[in-house]
Amino acid sequence: MKIIADDREWRSGVIEELRSHPKVTVPVVRLPIGDYLIEGSMLFERKTLSDFASSIKEGRLFSQANQLAKTTLPVCYILEGTQKDLNGSRMKRGALQGAMITLSIVYRFPVLRALDFKETARLIIQTSDQLVRRGEGRVYVNRKQAKTKNAQQIRMLQAVPGIGFDKAKLLLKEFGSISNVVSASVFDLSKVKGIGDKTAD
Repeated sequence: MKIIADDREWRSGVIEELRSHPKVTVPVVRLPIGDYLIEGSMLFERKTLSDFASSIKEGRLFSQANQLAKTTLPVCYILEGTQKDLNGSRMKRGALQGAMITLSIVYRFPVLRALDFKETARLIIQTSDQLVRRGEGRVYVNRKQAKTKNAQQIRMLQAVPGIGFDKAKLLLKEFGSISNVVSASVFDLSKVKGIGDKTAD
């Protein structure tokens, strides 16, 4: 089982917990969007409850959700923590519930709850197991979504500012997969036609 983790998740404890599973490998790279990726199957966005509250206050939550909505990969939110983590946030329960309703009903992102980083890792592994058992790792998408893995990868790369369809297609042609693109060096990225130093960085 291969689960790609964003390098900004090092301190979460989730990566180490995933790697403690004997059948899981966890490459750590800078993902263009999201925190954990079962490539071709599911993208996870993990938020602690305190960060969830802060992102609502600062307006980050829905701008981020808009970016996640651009990918045709199924997206799942995992909210991690307990009520104690919200102490001092001054966030009203109604506001939290409203944000969860928007994510789950408007954006149609499943929202899972985890007590801690160990449960977050377990949820990701269980989801991967279910996807493999029910569809051999393939994603079931509606007719409005891209129906091939290549198209899903292109849409995911297009969520990166400055990357349109043509550039995303060139990147995938050059590197072969999302994980190879995001782990490539700035030098190698900048050699791709149309990708300047700023975009590569």
